[in-house]
Amino acid sequence: LAAARAVLAGEQTTRITGQLPAPDADPQAMATMRAQLESSVPELFSPFRIVEAIDACTQAASLEEGLRQERALFLACMDSPQRAGLIHLFFAARNPHLVPGVENAALFTQLALIGEHPLFDTLQQAAQRAGITLTPTADANTELCLLAPGVDASTCPGQAVTLALRPLTAPISAAIDAAIDKDIDEHIDTDLPSASLSLVLAEHGAFHELVNHHASALDQQRAALTLKALRASVVVTRSPGVLSTLHDAAAQAPAQGTQTALEQASLDLAQQGACYRESDIDLLSVEALGYPRH
Repeated sequence: LAAARAVLAGEQTTRITGQLPAPDADPQAMATMRAQLESSVPELFSPFRIVEAIDACTQAASLEEGLRQERALFLACMDSPQRAGLIHLFFAARNPHLVPGVENAALFTQLALIGEHPLFDTLQQAAQRAGITLTPTADANTELCLLAPGVDASTCPGQAVTLALRPLTAPISAAIDAAIDKDIDEHIDTDLPSASLSLVLAEHGAFHELVNHHASALDQQRAALTLKALRASVVVTRSPGVLSTLHDAAAQAPAQGTQTALEQASLDLAQQGACYRESDIDLLSVEALGYPRH
């Protein structure tokens, strides 16, 4: 902007590209870029094809030959499974907060934040603009109680939906393991046995997981919309949840087998019906657990 103003003021003249001197030749430019890619993104397909396309254009005997090679490399990128993976992830991230079959759900507007947690500070910053009232204690008007880890749900009145915050690394109790073994779809929570929803807090990425233990589909949807309005992105799932299972599978796998362990755990979760959409598992694996994006 400063340069444009200087030109308008007559203090500087624009450069004519065709009159600029040619840059100094760098015979090692392609090799340098390939080495940089090998060091930074060795698993990616398209960046290497781009370098090949530029190299082909500089080495081709004619413009037509250079364009032919460039088009062939472009089509190879279009057919790459990595491109398909990126497209899949793009659509997976569009509406992971929606519960299938629930329409016309409204936000909860009266929330109680019980206990202390850094996420509560984030929620408070967006509450006024979202038209949501946040209080440190629950009363007869409270619609949704958010419970910090370790806070008992009995502090909330009976009419309020309870949502327990749970760190991803919190241990999974024997009760949850038993429920998985019995294939029972009932509420069991590590910290708060009576909480109808839990928010599993991812340590990385943009998405947390909102797990439904025994809330209605409508209440889960309303909670998800409320969190979204408060700038907390969530993926909605069913009990026993996705993130904790994937995290445990990765933690128990050998260093070279993490990706395989995540893939097997993902298949198991899909078969158990722990997710509303199989793409939700992929999204959480990539965003929260470092599964390759491409």
